[in-house]
Amino acid sequence: MSEEKTVYECADREHDAWRCRACGYIENFEADGPTENGWQFCPGCGREIIVEAVNPCPFNNDNCMCQFCETPCNNGLNCSDCAHEGKAVHDVLLCTGFDGSMEQYTENWKRKQMAKLGGGQE
Repeated sequence: MSEEKTVYECADREHDAWRCRACGYIENFEADGPTENGWQFCPGCGREIIVEAVNPCPFNNDNCMCQFCETPCNNGLNCSDCAHEGKAVHDVLLCTGFDGSMEQYTENWKRKQMAKLGGGQE
């Protein structure tokens, strides 16, 4: 089993389709995402699933915390800013309207800090 970790992102909310960012494996769930359905590891690459991105940034901006909000808000900085510019343009570490999982937020923050220190991948 791999020691590496991965983020699963919701590719199609209407059909509950989720994709592994590391290998691209896609799975449709009857409801909710991988962790709510008991998945701890990606069956495609074996990486541990550490976080679920509910509303993934279209530009793979891992620092944009908007992707972890259950209900998208518009507090000035969100993924629509990236879409408007056509690239990742900001880091939203925690917006004032954040209503997602604080556990997912914390895991994402830790992962980014380790990457900055050279202990992980970007």
